[in-house]
Amino acid sequence: MARVTLPAVVFGAFSAIRIDLSALVVFVAIFGSCLIALGLGLDALQKRWSMRPFLMTAMEVGMLGYPLFTIVFGAANLPPPRDGRPRRNRVHLHDPHPLLNQRNGGPAGLKPALMRLVTNPVIWAAFLGIASALAGIGAYLGANPGGRTFLSCLSFIGAPTGALILFVIGYDMDFSLKSLGKAMTTIALRYLIMVPLFFAAWALVKRFAPSSAEPVLRSALMVLFTMPSTFAIPIFGREGEESEYISATLSLNTLVTVCLLAAVTLMGK
Repeated sequence: MARVTLPAVVFGAFSAIRIDLSALVVFVAIFGSCLIALGLGLDALQKRWSMRPFLMTAMEVGMLGYPLFTIVFGAANLPPPRDGRPRRNRVHLHDPHPLLNQRNGGPAGLKPALMRLVTNPVIWAAFLGIASALAGIGAYLGANPGGRTFLSCLSFIGAPTGALILFVIGYDMDFSLKSLGKAMTTIALRYLIMVPLFFAAWALVKRFAPSSAEPVLRSALMVLFTMPSTFAIPIFGREGEESEYISATLSLNTLVTVCLLAAVTLMGK
């Protein structure tokens, strides 16, 4: 999955992006928030390679954020698709994959990390997608029948990604008191970190990209910072208690996210 379906999704998503100053400011605000959340999630009292810090950072936008934003704020408030291309779920690569690989027994150090990046098909898919967007290739692909066929093939290949990841999450679900307690603690700590980071990110966007600081963007950031961590994390978890903890945390966090956005909808009426 990480070498076939996910790269297909990533390339299709990144080839359709529009890059300008406002987008770069938003990117810096979100990426910086993820780095801060990862750092704050590190707990000296835990084992060095606890999974908790990784559950403190990243946001699941593609499979959860876009659908929930559409339900709460309406599809009209999503950015319009480019050149007639169908809108897809995007993948935001704020996941600390190199750290997770190292945690699972991979070699430490800068050189091994760089080698993993160079040989990682997801990174190449993101790089090629951004390059195609900058060069106008993404727009070209969406404007002619052959290109649309190619993009449709990518969508077909990447379609199982969400279902496979959700299967991994649910496979080890265990609602024991122990796993529920750890999951609830992790979720509470995540929101203690993410709520202040949301206000900091919004302040940064208003300061350096005032033209893009519209209410709809603030709503999008609010939805983003209420999301659970990436649904890809279970792929890197060890079987047994750790896998159960990850699945319980992501599932409960998803439920909390839905409840929070439902409350926002009711208060907005």
